[in-house]
Amino acid sequence: MSEREIIVRHKGETYDVVLEIEVQWEDDSFDHEFGTEECGHWEIDWDATEILSVLDAEGDEVGHEATPGLTKAIQEAAQSIDLSDWD
Repeated sequence: MSEREIIVRHKGETYDVVLEIEVQWEDDSFDHEFGTEECGHWEIDWDATEILSVLDAEGDEVGHEATPGLTKAIQEAAQSIDLSDWD
């Protein structure tokens, strides 16, 4: 697990979000006429990832579950986190 901070914009508001991220390796390997091409990528495992805090522009804690659509906006913004060097 790794703690990451992201900025999320949702419905005209900006939020500072801290996540405790867990990732999983997605195997994209495939077979072809010359053998197997081994490849894949890291993806955030949302079942094991925790949203630690969400602060609004004034620094006040915001309940992401009580704000319609904010959890989805956090998940979408988290897609921009570089996971290429994850170990």
